[in-house]
Amino acid sequence: MAGLAHRKRVDCFVIFTQSSYKHWAMKFFYRPISHCYVMIKSEGGHFWQIIDPTVSHLDIDIKFVEDYPHPRQYAGDKAVIVPVRAYIDPKPRWGLCFFTCTEVVKSLLGIKSFWTFTPFQLYKYLMKGNDNGRHD
Repeated sequence: MAGLAHRKRVDCFVIFTQSSYKHWAMKFFYRPISHCYVMIKSEGGHFWQIIDPTVSHLDIDIKFVEDYPHPRQYAGDKAVIVPVRAYIDPKPRWGLCFFTCTEVVKSLLGIKSFWTFTPFQLYKYLMKGNDNGRHD
């Protein structure tokens, strides 16, 4: 992967769940995967940084890794967990977007896919390994 030397590497887990939010627009979402958030292990490996964009605010939490050795213990059995290695390019992303869970996760991972709007689209995007090898 040429050109990755100037990019920041982030190893994390993207968690996909069913949203508990009740809104008319949710009928257009694939219900089992209608919300997403990120779990990142701290540099020392002792803490999980959990970034969970909600409807009203950005929920950021710190949990001990010893309490949740794997994201499955935190997210539960119904969650879909995708490990992601992102190489974040220092060049800016497109700045115009809605504040949604998908846009926050895309921003954290440096994903510049403009047409990825929903958590299910993001899930399919990550499973394909898109963005020129930046995610594996």
